[in-house]
Amino acid sequence: MGERLAACHVHDNDGSGDAHLPVGQGDIDWKAYFGAVKKYAPQATQVFEYCCGFNNTKDLEANIAELKAKYKL
Repeated sequence: MGERLAACHVHDNDGSGDAHLPVGQGDIDWKAYFGAVKKYAPQATQVFEYCCGFNNTKDLEANIAELKAKYKL
């Protein structure tokens, strides 16, 4: 979709359904995903849609900071 991609909601899955797991807790290849977004749609907003895994916003912010460092976002 390239430049037409405006936003994407991001969460991981374990193959059993629409689990909304935090990135890294399922089986999605995030290196490939973030690499493709950086290459083809860097302007797209990534909305993290998690069901669980964080007790407060500080922990969630730390998770996102880790993802930015790991995937060079």
